[in-house]
Amino acid sequence: MTLGSIIRSARESAGLSIDDLASVTSIRPTLLRQMESNNFENCGGDTYAKGHLRNIARKIGVAPQDLIDFFDEEHSTQSRTIHDLLVENYVTRQQIEKKGISRKGLIIASLSLLTIAAAAQVIITNTNSAPPTPKAKVSKSPSATPLPSPSSKATPLPSPSSTAA
Repeated sequence: MTLGSIIRSARESAGLSIDDLASVTSIRPTLLRQMESNNFENCGGDTYAKGHLRNIARKIGVAPQDLIDFFDEEHSTQSRTIHDLLVENYVTRQQIEKKGISRKGLIIASLSLLTIAAAAQVIITNTNSAPPTPKAKVSKSPSATPLPSPSSKATPLPSPSSTAA
């Protein structure tokens, strides 16, 4: 049993004519007739043929993978995935895995930053809160020799040049 005959029998058991199937799948009736006669040359290549088979399978009540497996056995010339074929034809880009920052590195960097900030905080706190140096106490009791007040005039001392003369 060929893939084309499987499609035809499934379509007939679903109660659809070729024109009905063409209208619900948006595939030309002439292409559907060719596919039922086991001719997949005008489908546009393996990728398009598999897409048509998936579309048809959903409408006639057959598992899409079953039709694709039959197609691969009978007609497929390539055993690559559809994504690889699309990349080859520049339809889609090859996905490049981007390296991000690892969580381990991020945790280490965060902990290092927190440690440096804590050490800086401790150092700044210790330098600002040094114990005060004791100041000399000024006693309020009268002393034997009174200190001159800044407003009183002091007698000028003789300069060394005047005493030499």
